[in-house]
Amino acid sequence: LQLPPQSIDRSRDPACRASRSCRGSSRASTTAQMAQLVNDVMEQDVPPVQVRLGGATDIGGGRENQDTWFSWTDPAGSGSTVFGVLDGHGREVGKLAATAGRDGILAWLDDAANMESIRLNPTEGFAIMFAHAHSCVKEAFRESLTSAGWTVEDTPEGYLLKRRQAMQPWQCVHGGTSCSVLALIDGQRLVTANVGDSSALLGRVAIGGGGDGGGGGSDRRPGVRG
Repeated sequence: LQLPPQSIDRSRDPACRASRSCRGSSRASTTAQMAQLVNDVMEQDVPPVQVRLGGATDIGGGRENQDTWFSWTDPAGSGSTVFGVLDGHGREVGKLAATAGRDGILAWLDDAANMESIRLNPTEGFAIMFAHAHSCVKEAFRESLTSAGWTVEDTPEGYLLKRRQAMQPWQCVHGGTSCSVLALIDGQRLVTANVGDSSALLGRVAIGGGGDGGGGGSDRRPGVRG
């Protein structure tokens, strides 16, 4: 953000220019004005941005594509939109983990009170959302294994164990999913959160220089600049 020139108090007093304390006071005043400007902008009725999205996955070298993604738009018309990408892992339950986590998050977002928690405190709201998704994944594991004839038990640490018969040793259930979520709140504020080895990249479309937005040659194809 750039402050308009008239909003900054620039004293012409030579004594003030020479005084370190006066300079510190001027900087503090400018910072306060900047904060006030940001608050004023956030309180304005700014039209939400327009959003275009797409998704694609690739199975890679595995036998099963365990990736999934989702998008959610606030039915109340607030301009809030949430995007998510989940990368399941685990030979037997990786795909189930990703789809159960996705469905759990979408159901959680449909409750208006939950989206409000993200609006008021994104860190706390996302933590609650991920905890809900975790429980959905865990219950999906339990139901799938039980229906396949396994006996399932929880450890004190919260892990799931399975075995076919009472005389057999317990086996740990291996699998889960990472998740990256991006939320555009009220069409004006962008926040992101992730679980596992996933993240989000913030970039902008650049013209020229291939993919990095640099250069001044004849190549005018749009690229993405991080």
